[in-house]
Amino acid sequence: MNERIMIVDDDPAVRYTVQEVLRGANLSAIAVESGRACLEELRNGFRGVILLDIMMPEMDGWDTLEAMKREGLSEGNIVCMLTAVISPSAELETLKDDVLDYVRKPFDPDGLIATAKEYLSYLRTVPEGDGYEGEDKA
Repeated sequence: MNERIMIVDDDPAVRYTVQEVLRGANLSAIAVESGRACLEELRNGFRGVILLDIMMPEMDGWDTLEAMKREGLSEGNIVCMLTAVISPSAELETLKDDVLDYVRKPFDPDGLIATAKEYLSYLRTVPEGDGYEGEDKA
């Protein structure tokens, strides 16, 4: 059973804030600064909830998600995109089988905690190695 969360954002203030909010709720969180660092963590065995920023330099959230799929690193993970845009993009619609949800920045701390706990709870209900694959959570 995995109780981990990875925050992927190029903005150090966002990484720090999200990590501290989650730690305040007794949730284990690591923070990385790029899509490449996220992939490295996944290659090293990270499994859990991934809060993935969409707009990052070099490798954005969509490129990171595509690389996760290509390398078979999606299993056992739930991806929730972090975004500053008002409404989800067409890319979110096309990748809805790979992304469970999105959280808008600036985020509500209580809402973020509730979302993270819900996704961790869901991961406890699926067999090891499985993750969210577009089906309903219920």
